[in-house]
Amino acid sequence: MLEIRCGDRQQAEDVHQEAFVVVLERLRSRGIDDPGRLSAFLRRTAVNILIGERRKLARRGTQADTELIERSRDSRFDQLTELIREEADSAVRNAVLDISNDRDREILYRFYIRQEEKFAICGTLNLSAAHFDRVISRARRRFREYIELRHPRLLDAVEQGSTQ
Repeated sequence: MLEIRCGDRQQAEDVHQEAFVVVLERLRSRGIDDPGRLSAFLRRTAVNILIGERRKLARRGTQADTELIERSRDSRFDQLTELIREEADSAVRNAVLDISNDRDREILYRFYIRQEEKFAICGTLNLSAAHFDRVISRARRRFREYIELRHPRLLDAVEQGSTQ
């Protein structure tokens, strides 16, 4: 009966054990009014303990924030690293927007910054998938050359961020 109410065998066993302790203490101290109803008294005690445990958990608000736990375990999510990553991302966005070649700027911005799907970009630029791959490969190469020439420190930050 307790296992069904708890939904957890281990918790049911804990509540069961605690109920026996409470009932034994009661019997040793003042007893119960109707010894013939000992099993009902034990059952009700167990249910009351379970209800009390649930209330205690609800008051404590002990629901685990799994995302926070995962971030705290992962040293990559410390504040300094996150700040550096955000600044590098912003600098890369600005560098992409500074590209003089309109087509390179559009394809890099839409694919990497706005994260549009390849097929959507191909549709608006009238490119096949294979042609898109060639165009974006050339655009990446030219962008890297642009960064190496005009923003060499940005290249170091970007490469550091990708290795962490």
